[in-house]
Amino acid sequence: MTLGMFSPPVVVCDHCEGRTRMLQLCRCVQWGNRFLVDADDGQLADGQAYQGCEQCGGSGYVAYDCHPCRRTGQRRAQLVLTVANLDTGAVRSANVVPGGMEPRRNVGGRWELALTPIIAALAAEVGAVECRDGYGLGNIGDYSILLPTDWRPGLPLAERQRLEGEAIARHTWHPWRLYHGRLTPTPARDLAAELGRLCHLADLLCLDLVVEVRRARHGGLAWDIRYELPDGGVPTETRRWSDDLRKAVAAATVQDAMHGLADRARTAPAYYLRPNRPQRLGPPTVDLDQLEQRVHADLDGIAGSAPGAQAIWRDGRWRHTRLCHADTIEVMTEQSTGQVVRRSVTTLVRAWEPPAPGWQGEPIPYDPCPDCAPEHRLRPCLCTLGNQSPDPDCPGCSGAGVAPTRMRCHTCRDSHRNYRGAVVTLTDLGDATVHLNWLVPEEPTEVPQVGNQPGGKPIFQLPVCYQLRHWAEIIEARAADLTFLDGDHDIGQDLREGTVTVNQLGIDPVARYITEACGGHPAARMLVSAVTPAGMPLTGLIRLVLGLHQTLVLTLEDHRFNEGDPALIHGEGWNVEMTPPERAIRPDLMPLQRSPEAAAAYFLEYLENATDNSVPEDPQQGIPVPQTPEPAPLVEDPVPLIRRLAQHHAGQPVSIRYHHTGCHLYVHEAGLPGQPHSGSVRHLVSARTAAIALNALGLGRP
Repeated sequence: MTLGMFSPPVVVCDHCEGRTRMLQLCRCVQWGNRFLVDADDGQLADGQAYQGCEQCGGSGYVAYDCHPCRRTGQRRAQLVLTVANLDTGAVRSANVVPGGMEPRRNVGGRWELALTPIIAALAAEVGAVECRDGYGLGNIGDYSILLPTDWRPGLPLAERQRLEGEAIARHTWHPWRLYHGRLTPTPARDLAAELGRLCHLADLLCLDLVVEVRRARHGGLAWDIRYELPDGGVPTETRRWSDDLRKAVAAATVQDAMHGLADRARTAPAYYLRPNRPQRLGPPTVDLDQLEQRVHADLDGIAGSAPGAQAIWRDGRWRHTRLCHADTIEVMTEQSTGQVVRRSVTTLVRAWEPPAPGWQGEPIPYDPCPDCAPEHRLRPCLCTLGNQSPDPDCPGCSGAGVAPTRMRCHTCRDSHRNYRGAVVTLTDLGDATVHLNWLVPEEPTEVPQVGNQPGGKPIFQLPVCYQLRHWAEIIEARAADLTFLDGDHDIGQDLREGTVTVNQLGIDPVARYITEACGGHPAARMLVSAVTPAGMPLTGLIRLVLGLHQTLVLTLEDHRFNEGDPALIHGEGWNVEMTPPERAIRPDLMPLQRSPEAAAAYFLEYLENATDNSVPEDPQQGIPVPQTPEPAPLVEDPVPLIRRLAQHHAGQPVSIRYHHTGCHLYVHEAGLPGQPHSGSVRHLVSARTAAIALNALGLGRP
């Protein structure tokens, strides 16, 4: 019997008890039968369900599909451990099933199945000196499966395997676990140098880098490192729980320090920038011990104990200050049950504000946001977007045009300001950084109309100074790599090409463009990253996926026929996907990544989810156990090959499916309008390599 024919033992799901659905206590029960809940009064809930609950209707229970068994009522007693060497493509796996390994006693006397030695042995077989889990959380620790207390070596074989099967099934929430191995270990980190680079980037981007420590609610200290804008205030809650500075630096990346900047700087004043390059060359030298001692001195200094302290890197030096209690405010939070929870939150302020930075210029003027008001939660309904009239049949507003919402205003993100200017910063996270001050002209500017939306609204294209693709070329970057630095989202086509849709006559296109561009960004600052995503090349991914005994589907859509219409998508769309060999390609597959590097990086980041999706849905069917000690050679670079195919079928997604038997080429046929799942995938040709397949289609090298 081969591994493909292997049928693992199956046990009844211990979560749903075989019923495929679970009943769980509703969240409203923890608050009791009351609409307004005071979280600070210490009053225990009465155990009753809220009769007006929007989730359970007052019953106290909510039914969910059972995720551990995938709505089958059964769970396979099989766990597959796979170690893949990302540098060589070698793959080795172990099949953990009842009776497959000898249990051992742990230090507490419990019998267990020790999995860490198995993973270490697999890593040695593929030549990996370092092995991390698929989520990149760290090296493999002590991983084992505890057996039931009834398990004994002297039990009959069938009884032992039954108990082992129950224990293994409880660990199959992710039944195929992939570990990434490397030929060389990760170099030792220089934390002081890393913090110095964060400081240098703060100088280049004209931001503050804040190193903060606060007293945690339940004792201890909580350190955090983040970027902020001057005068943005002190957040009410801390983001991280690192208990010393070195752990905080180790957890800090540029993306992590930027995360949430829009929320932290929602009320920060907006200023234009003026040239103020740092005087030194390169990152500064930071003494972590000295910095930590100085922050502790502010936290527990001669002025007494403080709730927190900060070290702020601004204008090339550290500024130190204590945090003090400012006020206690009540925060009302609406729950998904319909209840409202009231909490008392103590706000903090800095005891001393550093002087204004040298790069701070004139204030950016603004008008009150027309779409929201701070005194209520009424916002324009989604049916009115694009200056449309309210829909009388809209379920959200019933034709009123406004509706209460818990979401932030889509125009200003609750800053209640519409800025008449913006500051755009493009950076490659190195020394190539450019700042642009965009001012709304006092008089309307004439710009060419380049097209119309389907409803007839005009589309204008602004001069190249407003087109981010032009500035990307200035710093020798690609327009396809532009993303928002504080959110990692792609820059839209309108910003890349400088186009804007005007909803009403008499509106200045330049003013409209700048207002839309800075809307929702902190203090009218648009921070743009121009870095090519780092990751494995596609040839390495293909070798890795084939080593896992799966197939890799590379999809590209060429939008060259849309270049003359600004209302349509331009450029290329890429996608990389892993599918089991027996599963067909999805006809509704949408290639949305802007470049092959972005598609490869996205695929590798979520590879663990792809392995989970490759597990057979039927629990009676075993999970394949891939073994590829000697991987195949790297294939030819697929990027120029699939581009030739996509150019021939411009406007339609095309796919190359890499299989252990060869390559298969497909074109995706569009379905009926409004029915995305009605499309189909047409097979073009199959061959040993993609180059041979293209030659068979007459698309070989010219």
